[in-house]
Amino acid sequence: MQRRTTHFIAILGLAALTSPAYAAPETEALERARKAVEMPIAAIYSGYSDVGAYTCSYDGPLIHYNGGTTLQLVNCLIAAPESAARLVITSAGGNVDWAIFAANVVKRRNLEVEVVGLCASSCANYLVPVARRFVADRYAAILVHGAPMPPDRERLVEAFKRSGYSEDSPNFESSLQNNMKSDEQTYMLHNNFVREFNVGSGYYLLEDVAAGRRALGQENPSGMIRVDPATLKACMPGLDAVVEEADVEALGTLLPGYNMGSIADIRGENASCSK
Repeated sequence: MQRRTTHFIAILGLAALTSPAYAAPETEALERARKAVEMPIAAIYSGYSDVGAYTCSYDGPLIHYNGGTTLQLVNCLIAAPESAARLVITSAGGNVDWAIFAANVVKRRNLEVEVVGLCASSCANYLVPVARRFVADRYAAILVHGAPMPPDRERLVEAFKRSGYSEDSPNFESSLQNNMKSDEQTYMLHNNFVREFNVGSGYYLLEDVAAGRRALGQENPSGMIRVDPATLKACMPGLDAVVEEADVEALGTLLPGYNMGSIADIRGENASCSK
């Protein structure tokens, strides 16, 4: 039978526990993030983040959600007990309309928002600005890549063609028109959100940052760019945010292949958020 031995080291009368079962808080936080991002990473690398598995659970004042910004997130928030005070989320983002719906539920319920590991795309665009308090430790990647664009027929036609949809198809024009209407609705929802919650335009208009990253050879495959504390402060001055400076090296292990350069790396720490 193997016997487990716990060692103590006494220095100046203080005992330090060095058992294999003991883990430093930083290690525990990193492993928590690593475990949480497994599901959304699969969504990111498969090219979609609004479809797939999700988990929703409640623990006292906490709402735990891991998954896309979908109807499931909205249902998870609406069904939460009245005692819920904080949404603890890990998400690769997803559908803009559902994300905005979820953000309004977060605002109505006056919830804090805490990110574990990852909050990307629509998660970062809409759930961060509405939080009563926003919390992210050094192992949380807050990633953005822009905002919904106004309807563009030529862009949609090219997208349809790339997907193998021929203009000669009898349903091509009707499908195109339906997509144009959907894009217009999403664009309007986004603009209404930005006005209502007073988010600086530089949080969404990121062409200058993307160009800077390309010039440095540091562009991510999905166009994602990390949000840093300075950018949050500039773009959402009214947000109560408790955000640690990111451990870039650790984040690189959580999201392999992604450069974790930030918006402030390109714009500077004291840049305005107006574009």
